[in-house]
Amino acid sequence: MSSLAVKYRPRTFEDHVGQEPIVKALRNALRLKRISSAYLFAGPRGVGKTTTARIFAKGLNCEASDDITDRPCGKCQACRDIELGRHPDVIEIDAASNRGIDEIRAIRESVKYLPSRGRKKVYIIDEAHMLTMEAFNALLKTLEEPPEHVVFILATTDPHRIPPTILSRLQKYEFRPISPFDIIRRLQFIAKEEGIEVEDRALQEIARRSEGSLRDAISMLEQVWVFSGEKVTYEDVLKFVGGIDPETLDRLVIHIRKGESSEALSILDELMTRGVSPQDFVRELGNHLNEMLRAVLEGRRSDITREHILMYMNNVLKMEEVIRWSQTPRLWVEYYITRMSLLPSTVDLTEIARKYNLTYTPSVGDKPAPRQSPPPQEKKEKRKREDDLALLLASRIRKAPVAGTVKESRVFIEGKKLIIRTRSEALKKFLEEEKEELISAYKELSLPVEEVVIDVQKTHPGLLRLIDELDLKEVGRGGAGGD
Repeated sequence: MSSLAVKYRPRTFEDHVGQEPIVKALRNALRLKRISSAYLFAGPRGVGKTTTARIFAKGLNCEASDDITDRPCGKCQACRDIELGRHPDVIEIDAASNRGIDEIRAIRESVKYLPSRGRKKVYIIDEAHMLTMEAFNALLKTLEEPPEHVVFILATTDPHRIPPTILSRLQKYEFRPISPFDIIRRLQFIAKEEGIEVEDRALQEIARRSEGSLRDAISMLEQVWVFSGEKVTYEDVLKFVGGIDPETLDRLVIHIRKGESSEALSILDELMTRGVSPQDFVRELGNHLNEMLRAVLEGRRSDITREHILMYMNNVLKMEEVIRWSQTPRLWVEYYITRMSLLPSTVDLTEIARKYNLTYTPSVGDKPAPRQSPPPQEKKEKRKREDDLALLLASRIRKAPVAGTVKESRVFIEGKKLIIRTRSEALKKFLEEEKEELISAYKELSLPVEEVVIDVQKTHPGLLRLIDELDLKEVGRGGAGGD
């Protein structure tokens, strides 16, 4: 008894799933009798490359038609023999195990002879990228000047490993991963034919995990069916593939976001007890974070920020790399989970602006004009002027405890005002008594200072410099805001 993947392999072009543009092109080639001497079918595993090659060979050699046809019957002796791999004129070669120059020399010798039974002699070379360079060189002349009765079909999952000299002699068809919709529809058909009772959510999960491979999806359905014994449920799929339900991963991420490392580790322990391996856990967590990020970007979630998710994804990528070579992968998983829960929150400039009552005022018009940043040299000179003014101020202060706070203050001249922004009440109190001396000292240096303004702020000076760089404007006197 054959497996479901073999039993439900497409026999004709009409049965083909998910590769409509390629099917249309090949059928037109058969109908118009515009047959090339060599083709390359490239794409991921399980998307129909070898199956398509067999159907194409049937179209060339179907006995139910008097000539080449784009509608092979799939029932005549030739079609059945091609399907079973026993047609004398359709030769399938596994390049992974027949990759040397001797095998290619044998092909070169055999192509000289006419087909013994069909119209065309078809060579299907699977996993063609596994051929050695010497084998490719031996095949080159045959591909360049093939006999009229020969058609080569090379199938590969890695076309980049095929030499350009070979690629230039082939018609290339790029097979795409099959869409989840097409996979689910085919699985529903198979389940109905086989009498399998299966939940829709289970089919969706199988389609998602198959990553565009219909063959993998059918094999997974069959395995889970055998595992469950009766009805195939979503939980059966998760248990069989070592998966984790999204609700559990959601709880884990939220605990990490809140800094609750103990609760996050408890969920991890529970998953490990159920038999989830560290490798499966990291893979599932990475996929779930990716789904969360999409939900946040599309506005479907608001309980976590994209900055946090990106930070967690970065740690998951590091975790995946570390446990790949580690003898104690679970230890590293626990370490990274704890580390993520203890990481400080990411900085969101819009949140800072809201907290400190800051706003950004764009230019008038539909679109804000691009900000003209000062040249780097001008910024450097401005920073140096502020530092010089702060040093001068510090030199006038003889009380060491107060003088130390000047380094954390901003000192600059605006018009005829010397503005000192500080977070120290003690410095303000001291400078209020020294205003006249400060004005005299700055005038001696030919600086036009007639007034000293001392501003005590709760905003950190480092943040004030950031506000300056981003052209943010403070609302209200002194940048009113909370702690």
